[in-house]
Amino acid sequence: MFINVHTHHPVGSGIEIENWDIRNPDFCPTATYYSAGIHPWWIEEVDVVGKIECLKNILNQSNCLAIGEVGMDKFATAELKLQQNIFKWQLELANEFHKPVILHVVRSHQEIVDIFHQKKCNIPFIFHGFNGNMSIATTLVKEDFYFSLGGALLNKQSNAAVLLKTMDLKYLFFENDDLSSPIENIYYAASEILNVKIDDLCAIVEENFEKVFHK
Repeated sequence: MFINVHTHHPVGSGIEIENWDIRNPDFCPTATYYSAGIHPWWIEEVDVVGKIECLKNILNQSNCLAIGEVGMDKFATAELKLQQNIFKWQLELANEFHKPVILHVVRSHQEIVDIFHQKKCNIPFIFHGFNGNMSIATTLVKEDFYFSLGGALLNKQSNAAVLLKTMDLKYLFFENDDLSSPIENIYYAASEILNVKIDDLCAIVEENFEKVFHK
């Protein structure tokens, strides 16, 4: 079975976690499972307090498997301090509802690690679409964080491909994010990079999925 841990375009096959766009009050997820959160890009577009209340209702639904994508992005227009505060607010919800966190992080990995320790989080962190360099990856690996690798694996010279060759696969997920490329293509690229059978790779990710999402 192919598991797509983060997608904006579910296709109705395998297991997919669709990203719920809470900016749109009429949005209705089409996938069985979904995640929801205030993306750092959206902070200046929404009533944050109102959306936090909306988020509480979504997180209370059994098919909402994670909070996300949330995090920090130094290219976003919102001030970094404001991003930090809203991220911490959402982490409190993640802890309250016992939901893993799907992270959007751009040039703020150390800040995320620091907040993880400050908030004493006991829920899984998943760095989605990770394609950072090995220096960043090494820092995150030490924290037992999970990595969701995506379209970057289609380039065998990418940072994501280098990480995949060296990482402990018990922390591995795959995604296609907002790409049109099917999740199967990501899996087959990873299978070639690792030189493992596709069925074995699927079994590894299924085990990780059960552990993190209790499904």
